[in-house]
Amino acid sequence: MILTALKSAQAWLAALPQIAVVLFVTLPLTFLLGQCDGRHTERARNDAARALANTATVQKDGNAKEIAANERLTDTVLVDAQHKDLIDAIQQAPDSAPDASRVAFGCARLRAAGRNEASLPGVCRPQGGTQAATH
Repeated sequence: MILTALKSAQAWLAALPQIAVVLFVTLPLTFLLGQCDGRHTERARNDAARALANTATVQKDGNAKEIAANERLTDTVLVDAQHKDLIDAIQQAPDSAPDASRVAFGCARLRAAGRNEASLPGVCRPQGGTQAATH
């Protein structure tokens, strides 16, 4: 029996280099294949997370664009109404008799444009230290 055990041990020792070669070749291959599968799984998980983030971003962008379009429409309506009110007010103002503030504003514009006192209309020239308010 001991003799049989020794013969078995000798057979194992003779096969040990071949077993070692098989282990040294198969273990790294198994490790590398496991790593590749892990990278693939991680990449798939990252791709799924990126797709969800992109979907959320596109949805937020669409909502923001819709809000901006509504605000632009509201602004356009308000600007058109203000423009119409201004045009109506200008058309309703009498052109024959401008009020004192309009005359003063026109005189100030003429002076700012570089006109001297002699070339200003009569309503813009001072008379006795005050401006004339009539034509």
